[in-house]
Amino acid sequence: MKLLSILFIAIFLPFESFGAKGPWCLIAVDSVSDLGPLPRPPAVPGRDGGWSGPAFGKELWSFGDSFITTAGEDGMKIRSSTAAWSDGHSHTNWREALTPAGIPEQFIPYTRDEILSNKNDSQNGWALWGGPVLFQKDSEVFLLYSKVHRINGNGFHTTGVGLAKVAEGMTIAIREAGLLFSEPEPLFGNGAAFVHGDFIYLYECEMTSKLQMGCRIARVPKEKIASRNDFQFYDGLQWVSEISKVAWILQGVASGFSVAWNEYAGAFVAVHSQLLGAGIWLRTAPAPEGPWSEPVKIPADDERILRPWKEAIFGNYLALQHPGLKRDKGREIFVTYSRPFGMFNLEVRAARIRIQKK
Repeated sequence: MKLLSILFIAIFLPFESFGAKGPWCLIAVDSVSDLGPLPRPPAVPGRDGGWSGPAFGKELWSFGDSFITTAGEDGMKIRSSTAAWSDGHSHTNWREALTPAGIPEQFIPYTRDEILSNKNDSQNGWALWGGPVLFQKDSEVFLLYSKVHRINGNGFHTTGVGLAKVAEGMTIAIREAGLLFSEPEPLFGNGAAFVHGDFIYLYECEMTSKLQMGCRIARVPKEKIASRNDFQFYDGLQWVSEISKVAWILQGVASGFSVAWNEYAGAFVAVHSQLLGAGIWLRTAPAPEGPWSEPVKIPADDERILRPWKEAIFGNYLALQHPGLKRDKGREIFVTYSRPFGMFNLEVRAARIRIQKK
């Protein structure tokens, strides 16, 4: 099933320094092809999230909440971080580390105090949501996670973003000491994070008004990812060391904002969900800090492509692109999105978006 779109966007931006010919970047969406849901174990009726990145010749998938049929060691029927591995540059030959009870292991591990807090009050305990997979260095892969305080069982509040690493052959990550960012400062890395050249770029996205979400951006040399003092922040004109000067660079996004360099487009491409809507939106920019275009809006087709389940209590969310699974130098973008069917019942569904330069 394919969805044809005549939507297009023209952006007058200085792309020459990024390898494009001329100042125009004109793209259209040719089609959207449904790839079905990502696999999940029988003991997992629902999960969300699904960042991915290369790891030891495979693709590492980092998920957020996974609902489970058997309680874990903290007494909760939910894993806030799980992981899977697939073949490199593919989402086939799926493998997950499971306990003897058939439930996934907690990928970003809790501390003893966090486990105790969850046992004492699971409705107001802690979650550790798996985030973007960054890069591999020697025999370790580095990724981000968000530390989240649950509120009355149906709300949440992110309190920090941390760094973790997983060694080759291991199925549980190790958390670096402390957090990279913690409230009340902006929590860079709770949105997109990706490597380009010598830098890692991290976005902080949050609600800026009742129905508006905006993003800010930080960067750090790849080899200094664990060093908070080496981060720089974009103030709207230049990169500075003072976090207090960071500026908003984009409005109108949704949670799960993801960014990658797209060789075919000759630009950075962002993929994100439509806030309180059904579709997936694409944007382009000549640099990670922008300026970002208005979105190319991909509407929902039927119940198999992008459209939320008709009886779901809320719509699709967390649309993410997966650069390691792109085709034709990025002309075909592999995306996933979280699609709920009901309480504790949801899937992470995959699709390919084929774009065309105009």
